[in-house]
Amino acid sequence: MAAGKVVISTFAGGIPDLIIPGINGYLHHAGDVDELVKYLLFVHENPERMGAICQNNIDLISKKFNLDRLSLQLNALYHSC
Repeated sequence: MAAGKVVISTFAGGIPDLIIPGINGYLHHAGDVDELVKYLLFVHENPERMGAICQNNIDLISKKFNLDRLSLQLNALYHSC
């Protein structure tokens, strides 16, 4: 995401907490090859829309997961313990 790529992933772990389908990527059900192919073709056939999705990923990571923000959160966590 930080590299400005479109994410196509499964609903595993915390990934659905980060991916908003159509906004910064796509989620498919693990093992559903037809669904995965559908998303791969969609990404390939819609380069203009993917430009916006790539920028959304860069913006999200730089705002919510940058080093300064994570350092402040970690520091606050240590102080709360």
